[in-house]
Amino acid sequence: MIVLIFIAVQIAINGYLYATTVDGIGSHSWIAGGIVGAGFLCLTAALLMERTRWMKDSVTVSRIGYNWMGIGFLFMSLALVTDFLQLFLSEFTDRQALYAIVPIGSVLSVWGMASARQVNVRNVRVSSSKTETPFTIAQISDLHLGDSSSAQHVKAVVNAVNERNPDLIVSTGDLFDGCLALMQPYVTLLQGLNEAPYGKFAVSGNHEYYAGLEPALELTRQAGFAVLRNQSHELPNNATVVGIRRSRCERRNSSRRDRQALLWKRGSKEIHPVSKSSPQHSP
Repeated sequence: MIVLIFIAVQIAINGYLYATTVDGIGSHSWIAGGIVGAGFLCLTAALLMERTRWMKDSVTVSRIGYNWMGIGFLFMSLALVTDFLQLFLSEFTDRQALYAIVPIGSVLSVWGMASARQVNVRNVRVSSSKTETPFTIAQISDLHLGDSSSAQHVKAVVNAVNERNPDLIVSTGDLFDGCLALMQPYVTLLQGLNEAPYGKFAVSGNHEYYAGLEPALELTRQAGFAVLRNQSHELPNNATVVGIRRSRCERRNSSRRDRQALLWKRGSKEIHPVSKSSPQHSP
């Protein structure tokens, strides 16, 4: 059902993009239709191939299809903006709108794809009176390792973490995404993370549910992480790491109650790094 809804949404988006193109140039275009159609077909084929015995052959069409999904959403957003502007600017024609959408969308698409291949590191210092000995936590999140991922990018992430020699490593969700049967090379690369003195812990995100929760968690464990699901683990220096399970079927209030219950159980004299899809800390 989810796949059918997803395909229906993509049909609407791609149809809107083609209609915007036709309005802009004033006639139907085989080139525009071919580009939009090819992108949509690759995305649909990837979804179907990932669920069949052809999943190992889905890598190429997946990269085209999922990239097109992101590009299509970006161009759709720009088209919606120009449609809104035309409500107030009668002199702003469909052709002018198309001339604005194409270069802006192209530049943003190239920039987005280049940025997605970079490893962004953010340093945050947290002070607390509950611990006297400083320690370093490396958090990795939302890698979305899937058909369109690359070994080079995973190696860069592993190197960025190892260079900082953290005391604790946490993965806060959406580690794996897509066809899990193709993830073993990435699991092997993640095993290259240094053995942090305080351990390596992980929780699931929503995309683990989409890909298959239990197989995704097993891959996470194979990568060297201890998975925490509404569980806590005592660390040195009067610290405890807490992992909150986040289910797509659970309400936000339920997740909040789980977190409060775990923190209450652990007491108020400790520092609690909370590992979840939206990480928090309790100094």
